[in-house]
Amino acid sequence: MKQPEQKTIDELLKQMGGLADEIIELSEDGHYRDRLINLYDRADTVFGAVNIKRVLDVYESDKKALMGSAKHYQKRAEEAEKKLQQVIPEVGSFEVNNAAWKLHDMLTEYGPLNGHQFNNLKGCFYEALKVCLQPGLAGKTG
Repeated sequence: MKQPEQKTIDELLKQMGGLADEIIELSEDGHYRDRLINLYDRADTVFGAVNIKRVLDVYESDKKALMGSAKHYQKRAEEAEKKLQQVIPEVGSFEVNNAAWKLHDMLTEYGPLNGHQFNNLKGCFYEALKVCLQPGLAGKTG
C-alpha cells in the first residue's frame, strides 16, 4: 500500500496533468476565454511552488533510493566475482591445462588442431568453467 504522502503526490500529479491537458485544449480552441481564466487560476494553486517542491522532493528521494539499491547490487556482484575468482584456477594453471588437453585429445581423434585453435579451445573451456562454477548454479538443470 502506498504511503499517505506518496498517495497525495500521485493525486497532485494527476491533477496537474488534467489541468495542463484542459488548458492546452481550451487554448487551441480559443472560444472559452472565461473558462480558461478559471483554469489558469486553479493552475496557479496546483502548480504553486510548494506543490512543485513536494513533487521534486519525492522524486529526489526515489532517485536516492534507486541509487542505493544499484550500489547494493553492484557490491553484491563484485563480492560474487571475488568469491568466483577464489574458486576458479588461473587460466594457465595445471588443472585448466590438463582439462584442456583432455578435451583437445578427444576433439583431435580425427585430425590435429593448430596452436591457434588450441588456444581458442582453451579460452572457451575456461569461460565455460567460470560459468559452471558460478554460485547458485548447483543443482540447476537447463
